[in-house]
Amino acid sequence: MSQNLASSSANSDAYVKGEKYNPPFDNEPDTYRKLREKQELKRKEMLASPNRFQRISEREDRTDVPLQTRKNTCNGRYLTRYRGFDICKCPIDYSLYHQLFYLVEPKTVIELGTLSGGMAIWMADTLGLLGLEATIYSMDIDPSNRSELVNKLKPDNVTFLQGDSFEIEKTFTDEFLKSLPHPWVLIEDSHANVDGILEHFHKYMQEGDYMVVEDTGPDILKECGMYMGNEGVYVQMGPKQLQCLRQFLHDYEEFYAVDSFLTDLFGYNCSWNWHGFIRRMK
Repeated sequence: MSQNLASSSANSDAYVKGEKYNPPFDNEPDTYRKLREKQELKRKEMLASPNRFQRISEREDRTDVPLQTRKNTCNGRYLTRYRGFDICKCPIDYSLYHQLFYLVEPKTVIELGTLSGGMAIWMADTLGLLGLEATIYSMDIDPSNRSELVNKLKPDNVTFLQGDSFEIEKTFTDEFLKSLPHPWVLIEDSHANVDGILEHFHKYMQEGDYMVVEDTGPDILKECGMYMGNEGVYVQMGPKQLQCLRQFLHDYEEFYAVDSFLTDLFGYNCSWNWHGFIRRMK
């Protein structure tokens, strides 16, 4: 038996006998107060860092997440439920979106790629918990994929739109986009006409707006639901999505920067969205 296990066993025996239990870690109130102070200082330091906003030319196409870890998350990613429906989101990205909404306090959220509609409901709930009033517009080419439960639970601040990413200007017209209050969070998750979509919305985005380009990690699954914890073939998406994002950010490098506080919070390019949380700088 190792020293740690022996210590744990001894402490457990002492607890059962009614003696004072000495945990193997310090959990006194004073310790937690000091930890909270340290956390707050670290967070402020990261948010104020001159290296927080990085041009795409400063970023490496790599991740700290091993491929096997990607595979291991697939089962849970596709089987977890929120309020009874699926969302199909990397678990780390739930936390990152929460941080994003808290930091940006968006007035408008635009999601391209509704699928079941679960993410739109989750975002509405999360914004509400943060006390933020924002309108969510979620577009998909095929509304039949939307869950009946989502339709039932849809709050007033969520609008589902039918539209084609290859004809994005027909759904998100000049007049419509000019009417939407800022700041925005634009989420590209349709995986179609990515360069055209980013070009279209660039004309309307303002300083302080954010775009999130989903699934830019070339090592993630090519298709939804693949490799759900089985030993089947793991087919990777490849670099196409990443290349589209890189090219756009290279062409408009003076306008946009990757927010490394979000992309690297849990490790370099820690989510499924490499370089994917982007702020308009001017």
